[in-house]
Order: sequence, then C-alpha cells, then structure tokens
Amino acid sequence: MKSLVRIVVPVVAAIAAFTQAPVSAQYSNEYVPAKLIKQGTTSKPIVGSGTVLVQVQVNADGTHKAIKVIHSTNPGNNEAAMEIAQTSSYRPAHRGSTPITAFYDFSLKFNGKSVANAVPEGGGAPPVDRAQAENLALAAVKIADQNPTQALEDAKKAMALNPSTDSKYALGVAQSANKQYSDAITTLKEVRAAAFADPKSPTNAKVAIETALLNAYLQSGDTQNAQATAAEIKQLDPNSTLPGRVMGNNLLKMGADSASAKNYDEAFKYFDQAASAGDPEVAVTANVQSAFLVAKMDKPDYKRMQAYADKALALKPNDAQANFAEGVALTGQWAQSHDDGTKKKAADALDKADQQAKAEGNIALSLQIESFVKRNLNASPAGQSGGGS
Repeated sequence: MKSLVRIVVPVVAAIAAFTQAPVSAQYSNEYVPAKLIKQGTTSKPIVGSGTVLVQVQVNADGTHKAIKVIHSTNPGNNEAAMEIAQTSSYRPAHRGSTPITAFYDFSLKFNGKSVANAVPEGGGAPPVDRAQAENLALAAVKIADQNPTQALEDAKKAMALNPSTDSKYALGVAQSANKQYSDAITTLKEVRAAAFADPKSPTNAKVAIETALLNAYLQSGDTQNAQATAAEIKQLDPNSTLPGRVMGNNLLKMGADSASAKNYDEAFKYFDQAASAGDPEVAVTANVQSAFLVAKMDKPDYKRMQAYADKALALKPNDAQANFAEGVALTGQWAQSHDDGTKKKAADALDKADQQAKAEGNIALSLQIESFVKRNLNASPAGQSGGGS
C-alpha cells in the first residue's frame, strides 16, 4: 500500500502575495490642459480697445510658440497680442503626470491704450499656486500606497494652495491610505458630488472617484454602501473591472487572514468569492492562493490543488505562481502514483514556472521553484521530505 507523502512547499509560495491596484489610476490619467503662468509684455503699439484670441503651442518641455491670431475685434492690436503671448510663460498640458504638447488659446483684452491682466482658465488660486497644487495632488495619489504619510502631507499642501476637486480627491485617497476611513468617505463624497454636478466631468474620472469611495467603504466595513457604489460604477462603465478588483482584493485579504489563523474552510470561502468578483487578475491570485492552501493542509488533496491551479492557468497561462502550483500538485500526484507521465507533466510545469519567474526578474520565486524540484521531484518518492510548509 502506498503511503501518503507530504510535498515540501516553501512558506512564501504557500500564501501568494496580493497587490491592491491603485484605485487612482484612471483619475490620475485625466487630461489637464495647458495653463498660463505669467502674462508677458509688449513693445508694440496698442491702438485701442478690443479682444484678440491667440493660439499658442505649449510643448511638453515648457517651451512655446505663439502660432496665430484666431479671432480679433481690433486687428490693430494683433502684433501686440502676438508679442504678449510669446513673452508669457505657460505650464504644459498633462495626461496624468506626463507633460504633453498641446495648444493654449490666449484671450487678450485691450482697454484703450492698455492691456488687462488675463485671468487664467479655471480662476481660483494664482497660476503658480494652482500648478504647484496639481503637482502635489498627482504626487499624493501616486505614492499613497507606498508612502501614506507623505501622500497625506502632499495632499494637505495641495489643499492649502488650491482647494480644487483634484486636491480634494488626492486628500481622500491619502486619508484612505492612512486608514482614516471616516474622513476619507466624507472627503470623497464631496468630490463625487462636485464631479457629478459638472456635466464636463469625464466618465473615467467619475469611475475613479467612485472606486476610491468603494475602497474606503470596504475598509470601514460598510458593505451595504460598498455594494451600492459598485453598482453605480457598473452603470457608469459596464466594462469596468475596478469594482471587482477592489472588492476582490478585500476578499483576498480576508482569506489570507483566515489562512494565517488556520481557518481553512473560511479562507477557501473568501478566495472563491474573490475569484468570482469580476476581475481576471484577482481571480488568478485567488485561485493560486487556494491551490497553495490545499498544499498546507495535513492531508493535501493534490487533485483539488490542481483544479485550482488549472482555473488560474485558464485565465493566465504564463503566470509563474500558477504554473508553480500546477507543478506542485502534479508532483504530489506522482509521489502517490509513481506514474512517469505525471512526473514529466510536473517537470514541464515547474520548468515553465521557473523560466517565467526568471523572465519577470523574480529571482526569489525562481530559487523557491528550483529548491522544490531538487527536494521533491528529483528525489525518489521514498526519499522525499515531508511536513515543512
């Protein structure tokens, strides 16, 4: 009678790491137009009152060129308007945090023999303060997951310079990252109200705001409002996987916590729910975690482990962790059956996992896989180690 053999699975691989995708990704990619920083001067004569609209090309590196007069109510002021436009300074347009080349339409108003100071589009804070606030807000959103404390500091500075919707959104994201969920919900609800009241607000910005709010609701334990917000996101963008990603990651964390406490049935329940949340990446991670959780049990069912690995591979065939789980499951089956065909399948899956890990630069995972092969697959079934996951 063949004895049950425990396969050695590295601890790090047993519970695969999960990463919460920044909910701010879509919002931080919103287009921000070029803006006037400082109005220039002219030595050309001003012949009288009127308005001149000049098109200025503002390059990504901050250089610019006054291109042409788009419209003028007093052509005698055109040369003066072109010179003012050329001697002014501008902030480039941005797509998220990346500067891009775009046009700025500079409207100049002449009163008698003088020119009025232009009011940059958007009003509010002075141009320099607004530009600085925008940079701080973008930085806060970008680093919120990695450095919550700095993100909150940057967001508060942005609010002090210009309490715009962008600044307030950054503040809400930073508050959530610092586990100040009640404050984050209050802030983000204000941002949402402002965005939905503005008919010009793009859908991707609304989705990102709602997703940040969804995350805050989930982290605070308010599942009712979380589910309602997820439904609102689906109405805004039926193709969005963000609700599934946020809710799925929350379930992954709950599953990992249950697994750490050895509440395995509860962990499997959370991982299965995460896999069904609607985001493919979360589903891969959830099924891989379930697969390795099977291997941690006292009497692993390696066919069950393989079933979870197969689900992950169906979504992402080249995933290193999923192939590793497949190889471990097949190695366990080979240890029980001594079937050479099963051993070859295990070796192929483990080799693919190793090569993919190396291609991704994940040397730690590669070493885990190679150690597993050496200790388990390359040993005879009778000589395999047991116990140590």
